[in-house]
Amino acid sequence: MSDPARADPHAAFFAPAHDESLWTQAPWILEHQVDDTPGDYDIKLVTVWLRPPRASEIAGVERTLRPAPDRPHDIEFHNVGHAPELGFWHFHPRIEAFEVEHDEDDGAAWWARIWLRQGP
Repeated sequence: MSDPARADPHAAFFAPAHDESLWTQAPWILEHQVDDTPGDYDIKLVTVWLRPPRASEIAGVERTLRPAPDRPHDIEFHNVGHAPELGFWHFHPRIEAFEVEHDEDDGAAWWARIWLRQGP
């Protein structure tokens, strides 16, 4: 893809400032962009474009969720709509465990709590 800004992104979510290498270590992420948000520079807008097989294709594989570690999550992502498929989190090489929660009213708002792998 020569200019990802021209194509619709596959997912977009808000997150606190974080190590952007999180987006370069998943082989299905073709391109990512991290931007400041108006009025709150500690919150970033992360936009990702995926290469085939897309996370939605990966998500079709039945997997058992890994239990969350006995410590607070490392980072939380959220948005209204634009959520990546569960396979995006499940197969990410830096993610140890995750929980995804949806708004009970219409399901459009979502939160993903992520535990990153510890160590080297």
